Amino acid sequence: MSQYAYLYIEVGGIQSFIFSTGKLREMIGASQAVVDLTEVLYDGVVQELGLTPVPEPRPGGGWLVEILKNAGRLRLVMAETGARRFLSAYSREALTRCPGLPLYGALTACDWDNESLKKAGDESSRLLSRQRYSRPAPAGLGLIPFVESAPRDGLAAAGRGLDNGWLSWPSLAREDRELITAADRRLKDQYNPAVREKLDAVGLPPNTAIRWCDDFSELLDGQEKGRLGLVHIDGNDLGRRFKEYADNIRTENPADRHKEMAKLSRSIDQANKAGLKAALARVAAQDGFGHQRTRRKAGDAVYHVPARPLVMGGDDLTAFVRADLAFDFVRAFVEAFEEASRAEGKQALTVGVGLLLMPPGYPFAKAYHLVEDLLGSAKKATLKAELPRSSSLDWLVLTSDVESDLDALRQRIYSAPNGLCLTAKPLAPKDGQSFAEAVDDFLARARTVLEQLPRAQVRAAAEKCRESEEAAGEAFRKLKENIERELGGRKGEGLIDQAGFEEIFPGGSFFKEEPKGKKFTALLDYLELAGLFKHGGEDVHAL
Repeated sequence: MSQYAYLYIEVGGIQSFIFSTGKLREMIGASQAVVDLTEVLYDGVVQELGLTPVPEPRPGGGWLVEILKNAGRLRLVMAETGARRFLSAYSREALTRCPGLPLYGALTACDWDNESLKKAGDESSRLLSRQRYSRPAPAGLGLIPFVESAPRDGLAAAGRGLDNGWLSWPSLAREDRELITAADRRLKDQYNPAVREKLDAVGLPPNTAIRWCDDFSELLDGQEKGRLGLVHIDGNDLGRRFKEYADNIRTENPADRHKEMAKLSRSIDQANKAGLKAALARVAAQDGFGHQRTRRKAGDAVYHVPARPLVMGGDDLTAFVRADLAFDFVRAFVEAFEEASRAEGKQALTVGVGLLLMPPGYPFAKAYHLVEDLLGSAKKATLKAELPRSSSLDWLVLTSDVESDLDALRQRIYSAPNGLCLTAKPLAPKDGQSFAEAVDDFLARARTVLEQLPRAQVRAAAEKCRESEEAAGEAFRKLKENIERELGGRKGEGLIDQAGFEEIFPGGSFFKEEPKGKKFTALLDYLELAGLFKHGGEDVHAL
């Protein structure tokens, strides 16, 4: 008979829980609530039950061994009686503080040896998967006919929110001011110095306070036609990296083994923080003060950072960023993350990135599913590459579409007769390129197309691409002739030269061959970014 109990507690679908609302501050509260599960709430339950964290089991009760403790996930080894008490108390506190939280837990018997712990971990994961499919957690109270409904989610209204509107019980819990304050404090402590350093370099006015947006209008600086960038990043081959690391640990003592595995987890978490620090500093430097983001009040100025991280930890990051700064954010994060994970002679970790550029009124539940699909598409682009595979990016620019199926959207927007493809996405480095160089190269080409080619003729040519390859070829020849004759330029701006034109559109056609024989063009990828390079004025978000 096994001596101990292996306890696994997990939030099922953290991002789905966070994006089940359309209010940024409620998303912030939900993300902080998930963080608190393994910090504030966990510590409270441990103290309430009189438990002591120890590196390995000891006789009697009153102890626990922390196998894994990160955002939304706990793996513990305890005496069986203590484990059942912990699961009951922890579930009660979690669901009281955050109603609607999809929380799952499983208990599995185990012994204190590596083989038994591995089997218990695998079995508890299977049990949780079965629970998620067979017993989905309720999202909140059903609406009683004679009770006022909350407009945000249609559930029964339980009270007034921060804007004095009716909110459901789950929304009230997520919008708790203490959660939002704690989330702001976490960002301030970890990232304000890096942001301030970059802002000082571009002339930060004296006595300027740095603030983190908890409303989309602040993030977009009040621009009604603004666009949001939803960024979703996840590491490549992390399971393989952990397995290789575990296989090289030469100890049979479970306590020493878990200590070594924790070192790898901490190094990945540090790489995430380094990436986010670089990304936030980059957008602050690029943003500057061109959008009048300082608000003077009683002689002081307030600067609202144009990005808001929601999920951050391990190799995961989900964040909102103003659309014109989204590529800067992604490029800086990936470059710094790879460099930090390469420290101490280790092979650099790489990531897949999904980026959705959208109106702020787009349904966020659909937005998250789209950006998850974009992330999957980015990872798929390098799946068969030789290891280590490179980081990659896939993105989508939305206007008024409400379709939540990425394949259906792309079939409608980027497909043409005869199998022609009107997008070159996803973006992955070519041989010898870094991810940062691949992004820089793409953006340089886009800037050239948007700023150094006759605008009307380029857009007309893009429409011809939808008709047929022959029509596209004819449009290309006319455009090339006009460049040779120096016609169709813009006042005060020079046209691209022939060599530059051939570099962007090689082969005398808008389409070129891939190794598989598929013909495509990146022209629409360039054109859909119109406005992203403009800093200042009303055009900055005119995607």
